[in-house]
Amino acid sequence: MLIDLRHGKARHDDQEDEEVEIEEFRGGIWRLNVVEAAKGRGVGRFAVEQVREEARRRGYEKITVLWDPAEDGPERFYLRVGFEKTGELFGETVGTLKV
Repeated sequence: MLIDLRHGKARHDDQEDEEVEIEEFRGGIWRLNVVEAAKGRGVGRFAVEQVREEARRRGYEKITVLWDPAEDGPERFYLRVGFEKTGELFGETVGTLKV
């Protein structure tokens, strides 16, 4: 599932996540980048909610995200929007959010 949120609109692709071999990459967020000037204005939260809503529509029970566990990484943001740490993959933290 790909959701492109550029220009304030959500666009979804038609690739089925069942084709993805690594479970943590199905129905999840690969990277979420918010320009510095937009941080703290709800843009990231909006993006997560759009992914969550699309996952719900497709019948998923959860979405996942991987993040760099570095001190200046996005962990605080992901935990604040409801993700729970559920493991590690490729040296990154895996977070899961029920839909």
